[in-house]
Amino acid sequence: MQVSGRCRGFVKAVVMSRRKMTPSDLSGPSTHSTRRKWAMVAAELLVSRGPDAVRVTRLCSRMKVNRGTFYYYFESRMDLLNEMAGTWREIHLALVWRSLALEKDLSSGIFDYLERLVKQTQFNIDYDHAFREFARNHAELSTKILAADSEYLSRMIIFFRMHGYNSLDAEIRAKFLARIIKDDVFGPKSKRSDSLEPWIMNLYSALTGNVPDQSDVERFVARIHGSIPDD
Repeated sequence: MQVSGRCRGFVKAVVMSRRKMTPSDLSGPSTHSTRRKWAMVAAELLVSRGPDAVRVTRLCSRMKVNRGTFYYYFESRMDLLNEMAGTWREIHLALVWRSLALEKDLSSGIFDYLERLVKQTQFNIDYDHAFREFARNHAELSTKILAADSEYLSRMIIFFRMHGYNSLDAEIRAKFLARIIKDDVFGPKSKRSDSLEPWIMNLYSALTGNVPDQSDVERFVARIHGSIPDD
């Protein structure tokens, strides 16, 4: 299984968000943060090596610690998988909570959401797909994914309701944004500079029923191509 440089960089940034893990870190006082580090290294193995790599022996080899250290923090492999589900949920829901904050206006929220998806900075589609596929063989994990997706969609519906859409319209637009756009946003059109502007204008219009402000579209395109730095 091949893993893209962008995906590798994303997972590495999450795993090493504080500093590189060492055996001494694994025996430190913060059980919660250490369990999270284990889970994110397991996530890196899942994306780069596939489901069969998410094994205690393989993980301990990557961490350069013995199996006893693993069982100090986890009761079982399933305990680790549940921790992975927790970290996946945090990353998954952070996308919608950060971009569709209730204090944002409709335009800035939607453009922020789409920018995070296209640039894959705090969210990575390869990681999301890998974990979802992995969870298909684990009923407990599948249940957690369904619960997180429900919360994700509810947050989107609230955002649209806050901006004047009735319950039905808000639900339809939220489902479109959550389901359809996620697939389309990584298609060829989103990668080509000559089609990005009309693509985003048509997408925004279909999603909201409004024509986007040209300055918002130009700013979005500029941020995607790096001519305007991230906030």
